[in-house]
Amino acid sequence: MIPPCRPSVEWLKSYSMEKFHLSQKKHLLITGQKQIGKSTLFAELLPTGAPALLSGLILKEGQPKSVYLCPPTNGMRFIIGHRGENKMRPNTAVLNSIGVCCAQQLLESSSKIVGIDEIGFLEQSSLAYQKALLSVFYAKSVIAVVRKDSHAFLQELLLRSDCFVLDLDEVCQQKCFCMK
Repeated sequence: MIPPCRPSVEWLKSYSMEKFHLSQKKHLLITGQKQIGKSTLFAELLPTGAPALLSGLILKEGQPKSVYLCPPTNGMRFIIGHRGENKMRPNTAVLNSIGVCCAQQLLESSSKIVGIDEIGFLEQSSLAYQKALLSVFYAKSVIAVVRKDSHAFLQELLLRSDCFVLDLDEVCQQKCFCMK
């Protein structure tokens, strides 16, 4: 459920950058419930021209049918997950090949800051892709959306000492409290 008093994107951008800079961390991870505005904030925070690895949903009749991965160098979409038997199933072969190549493109970019929207549970199926993503975290400063979930790889990212985690659920809760 979206908080009725979610702050404006402009306020979130200003708040996020201030807190991130004060933290002196290398990476900014944005997390929170579905539809709270993680990807919208991500798009606002990523510097113009910074390469980004994007993912998204393909809907059918209003329901998620597939999850795609879009490389930083072109607009192509590769299916990394497909709904089957009422749950999303990872396409590990695509993560192991295309996903790893996408992470390599981020590494090879001249930009010091790169973006990843979003890292979710499908990545659990591919150790090669996880390793490639971690190599991006070692070499670059990363702004990323990370799904709020208890999977090991997601928790590993959220608990890294060089990451500032912005939980939009907590920010919205605090903002609502302050407005009362």
